[in-house]
Amino acid sequence: MLIILSPSKSINFKESVVCKETSAPRFEADAGYLMSLLSGFRADEIAGKEKISIKMAFSVFEFTQTFRIQSAPPKEAVFAYSGNVYDKLNVAGLDEPALMFLQKHLCIFSLYTAYFAHWIK
Repeated sequence: MLIILSPSKSINFKESVVCKETSAPRFEADAGYLMSLLSGFRADEIAGKEKISIKMAFSVFEFTQTFRIQSAPPKEAVFAYSGNVYDKLNVAGLDEPALMFLQKHLCIFSLYTAYFAHWIK
């Protein structure tokens, strides 16, 4: 079984979480490359291309300007995201066997990233 979730808009890397088994990001080099390209866009350009509000575009802009792969503390993505689905999943309340199940069967995937890659070029 594979569980596929979309990332949420809310990310929290400030609070640390201890997880016995962790994984490395699979597309770290690609993420760094995409973020370096995205950081060249102004908030109004992001709003126009994405057809989102200027407020949301400014949040994306701020994120791209401050994003550094090396500075992000290690944290499993499922613990970093919050929002309706992630709150219902309640990973903080799961025991170790359940977390190991998620480690092997949960994929957080965004077509949004693929879309960004398309319009940046």
